[in-house]
Amino acid sequence: MKKQIWIRFLSVLLAVLLLGGALPVCAASVSAHDIANEILNTEMQKAGVSDAQAWVDSLAEAVEDGREWYVFALAAAGEALDFSAYAEALHAYLSEKNIANAVTRQKYAMVLLACGYTSDFVEQTRNDSLGKLGLMSYIFGLHLANNGQAPDGVSVDEILDSLLSLRRADGGFSVTGTTSAVDDTAMALQAMAPYYGIREDVTTAIEEALTLLSEKQTENGGFLSYGTENPESIAQVMMALCALSLDPLTDARFIKNENTMMDAILRFRVDGAFSHILGENANVNATMQVFFAMKTLEKGDSPYLLTNIDSLTHLETAPKTEAPDVPVSYKLPVILGILAAALFACVVLFFLKKRNVKHYLSIGAVALLAVLLVLFTNFQSADAYYGDTETKQNVVGEVTLSIRCDVLVGMTDSEYVPRDGVILETVTLEIEKGDTVYDVLAEVTRKHKIHMETSGAGELVYIEGIAYLYELQYGDLSGWLYSVNGESASVGCGSFEVSDGDTILWEYTLELR
Repeated sequence: MKKQIWIRFLSVLLAVLLLGGALPVCAASVSAHDIANEILNTEMQKAGVSDAQAWVDSLAEAVEDGREWYVFALAAAGEALDFSAYAEALHAYLSEKNIANAVTRQKYAMVLLACGYTSDFVEQTRNDSLGKLGLMSYIFGLHLANNGQAPDGVSVDEILDSLLSLRRADGGFSVTGTTSAVDDTAMALQAMAPYYGIREDVTTAIEEALTLLSEKQTENGGFLSYGTENPESIAQVMMALCALSLDPLTDARFIKNENTMMDAILRFRVDGAFSHILGENANVNATMQVFFAMKTLEKGDSPYLLTNIDSLTHLETAPKTEAPDVPVSYKLPVILGILAAALFACVVLFFLKKRNVKHYLSIGAVALLAVLLVLFTNFQSADAYYGDTETKQNVVGEVTLSIRCDVLVGMTDSEYVPRDGVILETVTLEIEKGDTVYDVLAEVTRKHKIHMETSGAGELVYIEGIAYLYELQYGDLSGWLYSVNGESASVGCGSFEVSDGDTILWEYTLELR
């Protein structure tokens, strides 16, 4: 009898220990605060700093690299950090660079507002960007309006009317196509949330969209975007529910098979960061969006309703920075040559007995102008940038790449659109381990002397133009897309690592997604 009691006791104890050991991996034991801090600590380690303020200041040193949503998430959550260095650096960057994309301009304007600053850029953006790129420019235009930055002469009700007019037949929203997309629908809800229960048509639209999102949720609690489950879509839905004062983790409509959105999003957790595709390496954009969602969960309400709009500091337009000095490796010899030529001319005049001081002053003036020209210009041959690249040392295979703009053939008489739509015939290129689609494109365009313009950096690099054909040049949804082995990728070109045998196609499209 005693033996049976001991066996039962040990069995119960073992079960408790096993359950206790399993708890740390359950979503219920991991809070939004824990996840946000884990991501923040990982980012600080990568930056080589030990505190959040130093990390934010480090982001100010490269505001163009696409990590502005980290700053926005921290600032909107009311973190006690000084965002002035970042705001000033971002404003200087915007003053220097002509941002053509209306939605990008609106996003940057929101970041400045979150940091506690306004500027001529914000004021211009609120007036010239609303509706310029369809759905998203109405969504971010409404965010700006919700924070006191409505376009002059345009009411919030008018913006809401425009946004509601873009609803799809199924009750949601999407940038392209006729079927609603999870991310687009969730982002529309985030913008309309302040008017839930105030405008009847908005309230009805929000309720129908929530029903649609609930129906689109998978059995493991996640969501699909273009057929692929990903954490970014989950993050956007989480933030939509928070904006509506709903708890994403307890709302019965968003618990499937006992799985919450937190259960689903944690499946993408990788070494203090998050992957875009289940089982793959960490992705910058996925991690950043999860961080934003976790800070929103901590805050418990709308991620875009800012609390500091009554005390904004106006930033004056930053002066243009002077062009950096070109290395003296070639300038010094040229300048010395100019001075030597001037001296030689003076000697010749002297021996020709032409000793009028005006002659010497003229030579000095010409020499001075020539020196200034060398100092303040940068001469660079095409071969200094274009041409063959360095020989690869650790080749792991080959890929092929081509660049086309077939959709523009017959649509325009631009000299930059080839008659057959082929900007670059298929070429073969050796690759090294870790090379991305962007690395391959950058090497090919340099080797074949093809113009290319980008924004952002690293995994967040974005292709703005190739061969003098730019995004938005032929419509609100025009721009460059790439595919690998015939399939459109769901990550940026700076994140997609290529493999031996891959076939890469860059093509200009009129239907950017």
